[in-house]
Amino acid sequence: MTKSVLAKHSKTLNIGAYANSFKPIIQGHEANLNIQGSRDLSPEEYLDYAKEWHNLGANIIGGCCGIEPGHIKALQEWEKKL
Repeated sequence: MTKSVLAKHSKTLNIGAYANSFKPIIQGHEANLNIQGSRDLSPEEYLDYAKEWHNLGANIIGGCCGIEPGHIKALQEWEKKL
C-alpha cells in the first residue's frame, strides 16, 4: 500500500528495516522485562524476510543483534540482482 500511495502523489520515502534474530515478543511483554531468546536464522531465511520487507516498501535493509556478516552478504548479493 505504501508504494501505491507514494506513487499516486509522486513522492518518495526511504523506509528501513533493521531487524535482529530475537524470537517474536509475546503479547503483554513489557519493555526491558526480559530477553525473548534468539532464533538461528540462516542467511537465506533472513533474506526471505528482507524480500518481504522490500515488497512492502523498505529500501534500506540491514541487521542488528544476531545478524552476522553472512546475512548481510546475502542481502548484498540479492541487491545486485534488483
